[in-house]
Amino acid sequence: IDGNVGILGADYPGYFEVGNTKQLARLLTRVETSPEYLAELRERIKNLASLFSPEREQKAWSDLVGELYD
Repeated sequence: IDGNVGILGADYPGYFEVGNTKQLARLLTRVETSPEYLAELRERIKNLASLFSPEREQKAWSDLVGELYD
């Protein structure tokens, strides 16, 4: 899904094809059995979290609305 790739990056290790339940099951099994993989996913998300704070989103909306009225 393009929006997810835009947020997470093309190299995010947790993607699976839409509708591919076997691929999803493999990823879920990997999360359950590989502490390293789970740690990698957590680290990637943690590094992105600051980009999506309510304050940052509010500022982005405010900036956009301001541009529309300039």
